[in-house]
Formats: sequence, C-alpha cells, structure tokens
Amino acid sequence: MKLRAPEDAPQWLHRFALRIVEAIIEPCDTPLRLQVFTLATLPPAAKWTAGLVYVSDIAIVAVSTGSVWKRLDTGATL
Repeated sequence: MKLRAPEDAPQWLHRFALRIVEAIIEPCDTPLRLQVFTLATLPPAAKWTAGLVYVSDIAIVAVSTGSVWKRLDTGATL
C-alpha cells in the first residue's frame, strides 16, 4: 500500500503518511470488539448497512443488509 504526501509537502506530513500506512498493515494483537445489543435494542438496520453487532441475549453476531438484521450463523432474519 502506498500513501504518499506530495513531494513539496513538509517533512512532518511525509512521516505522518508513513505512520498511517504502518498502522493499516500492522497486524492487530487484540480481538475486534463489536457493539453489544439485545434483540429488543437492535438499532434500525437501515442506519447500519453492512454493520456487525453482537446480539447478547442469543449469543450471535448479526449483519445488517440495510433492511434487516441477519444472523451470521444461519442467515435467518432477526
């Protein structure tokens, strides 16, 4: 991945661009944390298109299609 500041940019901007690239390609050593909801508190799927959430009362990760929430394990609509 190449993210470069313009040649005439200040040196700090070149260093900053390099740090961004390093942060993106550096492997994470912590798990991804999802926001936790219950079935009763799930936000509108339309506002979270392609979003992932953890539904704690059924211990499932769900994804928003933009119109409904779908369980990742079975694809069933919540």
